[in-house]
Amino acid sequence: MPTRAAPAGAQVDRWSEFSVVELRALLRSYPIDRRSLPAPIELLRREELLEAQMQLAALVT
Repeated sequence: MPTRAAPAGAQVDRWSEFSVVELRALLRSYPIDRRSLPAPIELLRREELLEAQMQLAALVT
């Protein structure tokens, strides 16, 4: 049975409990081409980290 994607607000809420350090560590764990990111992971702001996590989650699900 196909699942429906969660609304964007729900996805943000899912990641909002993580600290910036945790979000960076999680992003590092994905096998992605980091050149596609707007900056090195260590320099990404919280909003950029959340956006990257949401985009990756959409690819995985």
